[in-house]
Formats: sequence, C-alpha cells, structure tokens
Amino acid sequence: SARSAGVPMESEGFTSRGDVLEPFEGGSSSIALWDVDPGLSFSLKIEAQHLDRLMLGLVPADLDLRQIKEHTRLEDCRGLPMYRLCLGSREFFAFDQAFLVRDLHVPSDGTIFWEFQNGPRPRLLLKVGERGDPIDLFEYCKVRPPHQLCEGTFKPFIRDVSAGMMFPKLRIRCTLVTRRVRPCIDSEAFIARANRLIWEQRKYTDLVVKTNDGHKVCCHRAFLLTSPVFAVELERWVKEPVEISVDGCHSAVEGMLEFLYTGQLSIQVDAAAVLPLAHRYQIDDLTSAALRRLLDNLGPATIAAAARALRPLREEEGLRQAWAELCRRAAQEPSIIEALALAV
Repeated sequence: SARSAGVPMESEGFTSRGDVLEPFEGGSSSIALWDVDPGLSFSLKIEAQHLDRLMLGLVPADLDLRQIKEHTRLEDCRGLPMYRLCLGSREFFAFDQAFLVRDLHVPSDGTIFWEFQNGPRPRLLLKVGERGDPIDLFEYCKVRPPHQLCEGTFKPFIRDVSAGMMFPKLRIRCTLVTRRVRPCIDSEAFIARANRLIWEQRKYTDLVVKTNDGHKVCCHRAFLLTSPVFAVELERWVKEPVEISVDGCHSAVEGMLEFLYTGQLSIQVDAAAVLPLAHRYQIDDLTSAALRRLLDNLGPATIAAAARALRPLREEEGLRQAWAELCRRAAQEPSIIEALALAV
C-alpha cells in the first residue's frame, strides 16, 4: 500500500495546509484532483463539515483540471467515462446520464469514503462513516463500467459546488490510500474456459451418444444432467459404460451437447435443427438461444426451416409468442411469403 498525506496533485480555488483543504473565500470554483498510478485501487477518506456542499468524482487519468471544468454539463460528457456524485442532491452522473441515489443519506458533518476497486468487475463505492454499509454506485444505478476501469486508469477529485455563495467556511481533511490488489479471478469466465477445453479435448469420456444418421459422439455424462430427460435416462446406467441414442442429426446433437458444456450455441449449428432437441430434452436456455437465432436470422432462405421447427411447438407454453412473431414478420415481407409458398 502507498499512503499520501492528502495533498492533491492539482487544485484550484483551494488552499492546502497539510492534509486540510480550504476553498478561497468568494472563489468561483474550488476543485482538487489526486493522482493514482495505473493498476491501483484507492480510497479517499473525507472529513468535513457541510459535506452536502461537495461533489465527488472519478475521471480518466489523462484528464486535468481544465478539462474537468470544461465538462460540467451532461451533454458535454457523452462518450466520456466521467462519474460524479453530488452529496447534497444525491444525484449520480455517469457519462451523460443522471441517476438519483435514494438510499444515500449523508450527514452535514462527518466522514465519508470514496472508494474505487479496479479489476475484472470494477466497483465505485461510497461509505458514510467508519461503520456504514457501502453503496456500489455501478450496481445501484445499473451502470455498466467501461473496459478502461478494469485497467485502473482513473483518479478521484472533489469539488465545492457551493463556491461563490454565502456559506460558512468549508474545511476538508482528505487522506488518500492506494493499494495494488491481486487480480481477481472472473469465476464465470474461468468456468467457461475450462468447460470449453473439456469439450474440445474430450478426454476420459464415459458416455457415447448415437445420432440418427449413424454418428457417435463421446462425452461426459455429468454435463448432460442439465437436461432432466438425460438425467432420468442416465439413472439406469450408473455402473457401466453408457451408449444412448438421440433422434437427431449429428450436427444438431453435437451442437446440443456442446451447449451443455459451454452454454454457447455454436454459430455453425443450424438453430432450426437444434430447437426440437432442446425442447424434447427440456434444456430451456438452449431453447431460448435457438429461438433468438431463428428470429434474428429470419429471411427468405431460412423461413421454411424455421416454420417447420416451430410449427409443432406453437401451442407450447412460452413458444406461442415466438410463433406469433414469426408469422408477423413473414406477413410484413413479401419475399418471405414467396419463399414459404415455394417451399410448400
């Protein structure tokens, strides 16, 4: 860890006495900006009276005070990963969007912590008092952080939003603590990579799936338990090697099995061929993925296969809407109607 004495890298409108900042009397703008090395997380501890007069900010490392002051309006921040929180109004600004943090209650006098945690899933936290529960502003406001935040290339600033008004004198004591955090493992990405490797290598398999066109696909029975239908069938084969048959073509069956490993529907797989299998084996996520692809790629070349796949399922709960969407899209495009007519 590295600890600064609280002296900002840059400031304007503030006088600095040790770790205490005081805005100039009658000044039009008071802003202080700290420097944080790339890859570091930080926590800025702020002790002050009249906390509701402060704005806290997080900006890219290459912005200076002049540029921050130029981006005061929301429309100026379109496309710029700049974050600001007004403690008095409880408004949080991200890029050119504004959010109200209703659960934020800041006392007039006290201590707050403005904390940024970098990593694969960056967090921007505000904590009131030593024992308060932090609010993750990205999570609270459903803001998706940009990839730059994962690199830790951001730094904090504070601003007196009441500058120039007749208010009691403001004194702020600031302490910045930076730390280098061991990179966190993104568990979902790790699992996806591991399962993809297991699928591609196909070592130590304990199950063979036969398709209706004479192919055999080796796999691991544990991955098939996502399907209730496969799970029941595998209960009958607990001790000996298993060979089961699936009524589907090789590419569709292999696409379904790959999805059970990786959660991804390969782009080479025919969604129309996979959909009946996904429905038969009660793999709801695969059913949804196949439906999305069918409807997204709907056109003269795909309409006949899509209709054949969906028609037997059109009365099923959850699939009626997809059938209605297919019919609506077909009715709006003469080229699709013609392709359907030619396919009859």
